[in-house]
Amino acid sequence: MPTRKFYPSDLSDAEWALLEPLIPAPKPGGRPAKVPRREIVNAILYVLENGIKWRAMPRHAAGVRSRPAPLVHGLPLLPQVAKGRGLGEGSPGPGPA
Repeated sequence: MPTRKFYPSDLSDAEWALLEPLIPAPKPGGRPAKVPRREIVNAILYVLENGIKWRAMPRHAAGVRSRPAPLVHGLPLLPQVAKGRGLGEGSPGPGPA
């Protein structure tokens, strides 16, 4: 996959490490993913931060031709959910202690 332009709205590796465990895994029997989940979240964050229509996304962005997932509506709650699961700042993250 060719490298793409970095956007200020893109998740850092540390942010993705906090967010990834909160995103449900794909259900068995579904279509194989064509785009990494991190790229989909980056595209959603780009739309939220820049206030543009989904169809006005740059062509190389993930999921331009499809609608944003219902995840968009829950994004403002993610910091609270992460804190409630012990995944806040300074936390070792998910997994055995």
